[in-house]
Amino acid sequence: MIPVFKGCLGLCALAGISSAVAVPVTMSTQKGYSTSDYDSGSTSEVQLVSDSTSTVAASQNPITVVECNTSTSGVRSAISFGAVNVKEVCWEGSSTSGEKDNLQEFLGKAWLSATSWAKLNENKWATYCYTRDSESDDSATENRTLWKGNRDECNGVEYVALSQTENSAFVKKELKSGSNNTLFFCESNCWQGNTFNLTTAQSQNVTENTGSWAELKFWNSSSAVTLQS
Repeated sequence: MIPVFKGCLGLCALAGISSAVAVPVTMSTQKGYSTSDYDSGSTSEVQLVSDSTSTVAASQNPITVVECNTSTSGVRSAISFGAVNVKEVCWEGSSTSGEKDNLQEFLGKAWLSATSWAKLNENKWATYCYTRDSESDDSATENRTLWKGNRDECNGVEYVALSQTENSAFVKKELKSGSNNTLFFCESNCWQGNTFNLTTAQSQNVTENTGSWAELKFWNSSSAVTLQS
């Protein structure tokens, strides 16, 4: 009778192990990893489910950035430069005339470069950084020392020349309102004295012609439709 009872206990134990194998246990760690442990003796499966990874992947989708069309209607919501989860964006607030194509190409590529425009690695555009010590040290009417690009991050005001010509148009990015970037565009006569050197200088002191810079505003235009004439 005792051997039979021991055999029953052995079968019950095996049944318990079989049940454990059939039901995976999933737990999430603070770093965004998910672990599914299957107690099959030697198998342990780890799957990455990092929220930050999925966010980056989603933000890499192509974005169309064009000048706003006055002959469109529909629901348009204002957005900040670099906003994610948008597909079609339009800008307004500045006359671009001859620089429209250059500006459009730049904005489309720079939209997802949140830290530094130097990371775009485009030879056609020259990037510059003005590093400020504090938010109060941000008067565009004062002389600024701009350093040429190739920096991982610009903690201050970032500029880009849209061409390598003497009279290049410029785009300026300032960090305002917490983490929101504000962009300004200047088509010509951007600097007092027109002394900006786009060729060899690694740093230079310049002062903006404030009347030549206009803020760019951005809208999510995915739901806008063209009006029929």
